[in-house]
Amino acid sequence: ITTRLVGSEMCIRDRYICVQKGVVISMGITNILLLVLGYVLLLFSTKLVNGGGISIMRKGPTSDAQERIFSWFALSLMPFLSIAISGGVLGLGNMVFTAALTAGVLQLLLIYGMLGITGTYRLAGNALRDLVLLLVCVVILIVCTNYTWSKGHPASTISRGMGLFLCVLAVAFTVWMLPYFMGKNRKLQRRPDTDFVPAIVFTLVGLALAGLGGVLLMNNTAALTHALNIEQGVLGVAVIGVGLVLPEYVRVARKYWMNTQKPVSMHLTLATGNLGLLLMIGLSAVISPIIVTFAGAYLLLACVVAIIVFGILFYVGGEVGKIKALLFLAGFALVFVLLMKFSLH
Repeated sequence: ITTRLVGSEMCIRDRYICVQKGVVISMGITNILLLVLGYVLLLFSTKLVNGGGISIMRKGPTSDAQERIFSWFALSLMPFLSIAISGGVLGLGNMVFTAALTAGVLQLLLIYGMLGITGTYRLAGNALRDLVLLLVCVVILIVCTNYTWSKGHPASTISRGMGLFLCVLAVAFTVWMLPYFMGKNRKLQRRPDTDFVPAIVFTLVGLALAGLGGVLLMNNTAALTHALNIEQGVLGVAVIGVGLVLPEYVRVARKYWMNTQKPVSMHLTLATGNLGLLLMIGLSAVISPIIVTFAGAYLLLACVVAIIVFGILFYVGGEVGKIKALLFLAGFALVFVLLMKFSLH
């Protein structure tokens, strides 16, 4: 009788474990599907906001420069804003922090590494100045986070006040960048009239979808980190950060393939990275202070090394081929593997 009871208990326990695993797997699949839906809504919303907003501007006199600025906001900055606000509201600041570092700094290794796999290219424009500015932004973040570590705390906090300071820097950087977007022809030009009401509807629907996409993306990524029992920062790099980098890679690669001389301008990529870095972390910290762990500190130092090594490799030899491209991608893989090592618990 005792043997039968023990056997039945083991059978029930095994069935319970199987059911529990099935529930976890089904929840994981659901989270991944909702995460993908968040990306789709976020990308679709940029098209709606861009098209609707430009149509609204065309009701009056507008210029090519105004449309370029609005397109930059809709296609590059709006996803950053959506992620920052969603992360702040949901209390996922650590995930926003690592995603911002990936989209702002580590994108250099991903974009120009993947670009070099397809062929040899060279730089066009003043990339050194932009790299130095990006390095300065990362150093500012190190100073912001090192204050409490120096007092022996196991983690650092980016306070609301420090977040507001970063937002002010982001605004100042935007003002400094305006002449680049205005271009040579800054005269207002009359555009064709468009239907005003649909343009407003498209813009509002796009903004709503952007908010929903950001919430789905952040919330379900956080659920996956809990299911996998890893720190939020890991998937902040692998899912959120890499996802924000891919549209910029498509833009750079498209211009590269369409240009027969193959000069690659880094100016817009680095400008977006600088602004995204300050704006995402600053805005998220203003909503809810960000707790930065030692894994985040490691990622900051890795970003400093990445910028320096990236600059050296770019300016030694003048051109980037498959060997340098593989070094860039290997560098990103190394950063991620070490981040996993610091973050697993």
